Amino acid sequence: MKPIEFPEQNCVYAKDQPEYLPLPVHKTPDGMVISCWALTWRERVKMLLTGRMWWSVLTFNHPLQPQLPSVDRPFTDTANVSNDVSEGSEAE
Repeated sequence: MKPIEFPEQNCVYAKDQPEYLPLPVHKTPDGMVISCWALTWRERVKMLLTGRMWWSVLTFNHPLQPQLPSVDRPFTDTANVSNDVSEGSEAE
């Protein structure tokens, strides 16, 4: 599984941090961060057969933030997607 670029992205976390994979995201003004991930064929078959996905989050001992994994595209109309969020905080 790997993070992939998508048309609505307006920021890339860890773009210049070689120890991490760059994470293309769409950041909204209200603080939501959306990323898109591609699964290999093997991962797709495994999920189909098991119906399970494991999700690991590094909290660095801070409170866990709400998360929403989904198979549904979160954008309703790409023409109305705003790129108002600054790209200044790429290494969060």
